[in-house]
Amino acid sequence: MEQTSEQFFVSPTAGRKPKDTTGKVETLIIKLRKQYLSVPELKAQLDALEYEVSESTIYLVLKKAGFARLPRRSRAQSHELLSSVQRACPYQQAAELQSVRSLALNIASVC
Repeated sequence: MEQTSEQFFVSPTAGRKPKDTTGKVETLIIKLRKQYLSVPELKAQLDALEYEVSESTIYLVLKKAGFARLPRRSRAQSHELLSSVQRACPYQQAAELQSVRSLALNIASVC
């Protein structure tokens, strides 16, 4: 039985990904930001919800909507926010947020 490569590989599509013309992603980003989530935390949430949005796009949406950058958080604030998000999110999303937050804390401690 001969198998073709089409069964194993997805053929790439040329060009940009389709743009969200409904504004659903933008409203979701704004709604999540009102929960005091940072850009990497927003990215983790959107990835968990299967939206493919880059951090730079999230930043641009927030900037266009008039949101200022969040003030720098202490470790206690970060852990408090993370625990509250974990209570609100399903286990998979909380694990992704934990990995994003621990990565950010590790980078901050090295710098």
